[in-house]
Amino acid sequence: MSVARRSFRRACLVVFVIAIGARGLWIGKQSLWADEIFSLAMATGHSLEHPATEARPELGDYVERSAPLTADDTSAWLQHEAPPAGLSRVLRAVRLSDTSPPLYYVLLYGWTLLLGTRDAALHGFSVLCALACVPLLVHLARRIGGRRSAVPAALLFALAPTSICYSIEGRMYSLIWLLALLLLALTLRVHERGDALGFLGWLAAIAANLYTHYYSAFVVAACGLWLLVLPGRCRRWWLLPGAALVLAAVLPWYRLLPQSLSAWRVTEGWLDGLPEAGQLAQSPLWLTWTFFSNGGKWGGSGTADQLLLVTIALVAAWLVASRWRRVFSPARGLVLLWLAAAVAGPAVADLLRHTSSSLVPRYALAGMPAAFLLLGYGIGRLRPWLAWLACAAIVAAWVPGLLALYRIPSRDSEPYREVCATVNAMYTPEDLVLVHSIPSGLLGVARYLDPEVELASWVGQLKQRRVPEDVLALSAGRRRLVFIDVHAVGEPAPEKDWLDTHAVVEQEFALQAMRVVVYRPAEGQRFPAATTQGPAH
Repeated sequence: MSVARRSFRRACLVVFVIAIGARGLWIGKQSLWADEIFSLAMATGHSLEHPATEARPELGDYVERSAPLTADDTSAWLQHEAPPAGLSRVLRAVRLSDTSPPLYYVLLYGWTLLLGTRDAALHGFSVLCALACVPLLVHLARRIGGRRSAVPAALLFALAPTSICYSIEGRMYSLIWLLALLLLALTLRVHERGDALGFLGWLAAIAANLYTHYYSAFVVAACGLWLLVLPGRCRRWWLLPGAALVLAAVLPWYRLLPQSLSAWRVTEGWLDGLPEAGQLAQSPLWLTWTFFSNGGKWGGSGTADQLLLVTIALVAAWLVASRWRRVFSPARGLVLLWLAAAVAGPAVADLLRHTSSSLVPRYALAGMPAAFLLLGYGIGRLRPWLAWLACAAIVAAWVPGLLALYRIPSRDSEPYREVCATVNAMYTPEDLVLVHSIPSGLLGVARYLDPEVELASWVGQLKQRRVPEDVLALSAGRRRLVFIDVHAVGEPAPEKDWLDTHAVVEQEFALQAMRVVVYRPAEGQRFPAATTQGPAH
């Protein structure tokens, strides 16, 4: 083995270790947020977002109970039953509650059966998928730009704040990256070899992408179009029966898509409304920028982003000025097409459905590996000392974002663990915790409360509670009522308005997006007995 080859392998190993270390710092550090709680519910066969009239408790569906439950009993919606629910329950829960296909939840079902439903286990599956992306990135970067492109592409992917943020989130995003990279690798293989085994693998990768996220269809279309125009050694006539095989594989789920997208859910309408024309037109560029940006939902530095933008612009300018004729090759054209499809796809979907997904960066995440492959290619074309300088400047620009990501106490401004620690310290058996939230927010609170804490839910979207009847019934005989408002998705809190008028605020505090108000009776030591027969439904 040559010295250069050994050095390259060592460099790749170092990058892989950096990727592990960068993600290991975050595993278990932050509590889960509502979407991750939702992932656990789906993977354990529990539906959360269905209409109240369609709930079937015997199949694990969420039901807003009349009487309070302990935190331990409430958390059962996040645990495997004994014996565990079958895969059919998981598929049913996804169909009722989510607007994504089921593959991620099916894989998470098996993962949590083996490793449990702890926070670290949930994050660990995403981290594993993200780490598996690193060798694929190295492989593909070598294919499109040689060894000099591979290490920068993998290193920057390993350290980018956006990459770290989403690779430790208990959602399907790192699985999307992995499957998109696999699809690209198999597309190139089929183009170059035209072998039947590779073609069947390519079809399987397409089906896996389509079963993971609906917006992955844009990446699939890009790869299919590229292979149709530039088949290489692939037989064009294979594509039509191949498309038929994929259609047959995904039709059992996709035939339900119109019904699924039109069904009412607790979070119905949160993406409604088409963005302004200017926002829509600029969204592909903006979404591409979010892959590299130093800051995001975790915060960051605008000044550092300016340094980052200048560095990337200089790399692009050098590439165009010195080697513009060599930039466009079939393989690099495929990566460009993949990126363009991923970042333009949300805008296309918005135009078709009158939604605003193009304003939400995670809907374009399938294109992020392509962006780093292209950046790695550009840096790899520089002289070695300039390449290392560019990598150093980019990583330096990310430092504020990485520090901000590490310092925030929770994901997406929902510090369940910290708020629940405070509530646990003040709670007595004579109190009641009342959570105003959608079901995933309620389960997030229950997950971090002490097991014996009693809590009740107020999911406004379900229209199961009434004021003042339910407030009176739930608070009857209690010494205090601890009201927690989190992830209500814009639903008003009439129960809080009533308490503000008819009870006394003993304590109030807010931490990020969570608000806690402790109420005591306006008169006497306990809230009066209800005059109704119980909570109204």
